[in-house]
Amino acid sequence: MRVGARSWAGGVGLLALVPLLLAAGDAPQRALTPDPAAERELVNRINQTREREGLPRLKSDPLLAQAARAHSLEMARQRQVTHRLPQEPGLRPRVAATGLRFDFVGENVGRARDAALMHEDFLLSPGHRQNILQTRVNAVGVGAVRAGDDLFVTENFARVVPDYDSEDAEKLVARQVKELRKQTGLPPLERETLGPVREEACALAARDTVDASHQPAPRLRGALHTIAYSSADPERIPEQLRDEVARQRPLSFSVGACFARSPSYPAGAYWVVVVFYSPQK
Repeated sequence: MRVGARSWAGGVGLLALVPLLLAAGDAPQRALTPDPAAERELVNRINQTREREGLPRLKSDPLLAQAARAHSLEMARQRQVTHRLPQEPGLRPRVAATGLRFDFVGENVGRARDAALMHEDFLLSPGHRQNILQTRVNAVGVGAVRAGDDLFVTENFARVVPDYDSEDAEKLVARQVKELRKQTGLPPLERETLGPVREEACALAARDTVDASHQPAPRLRGALHTIAYSSADPERIPEQLRDEVARQRPLSFSVGACFARSPSYPAGAYWVVVVFYSPQK
């Protein structure tokens, strides 16, 4: 999430947990064949391991699996076990290219004789095991490609977020603002529906920034303060917004949200602008 205000800009980038690489070796030139049975077995073993640790099962996501299988195929072709092959995008852009919306992604890669041995090897490696038992993720996609006696495997783990349109995202933010205000015991905040606020959010998205200092504020009488932020999940509210909601002076607010993909968010994010208004509005 990145957050900005009229005189402030900053933020925290998304995280991607990537463990150390497994050692690569030579593999004979053999026919390359996807192995759906091995993929299903690995997903089952991942979920069985999570259940033993008291963690929820992961949903098998076809878009994650699509990205994972493509990477395994390239590893098998080039006979390398690595997270990024020459001329290949990084993990986040590869997964984002499938159209999946997510705010966290991690990856395991490896090579073994079969799925059972691959899973055992991953569990013996702290970084790979941490991905399998990651509490932030809710989905997994596995790609397995057989090249002779070798099975090249990619496991992609992600926190998949819902797909909202601008209106629904704005309603989510507004609902949380009102709920937070209710918890303070202050007079309730009324929501104003004003088009220019969404336009400002889209303008920030086009610039891939939450720094609103050079962005004209909505020319609305009584505007007190504007907070802008970006997040892959509109349900995540930054502390700056919480602080403003707890102030005595505003009596109303408006919300604008705009979804866009950018260099900072290859999987896409919502740019959100919240404007607070004075009692004289």
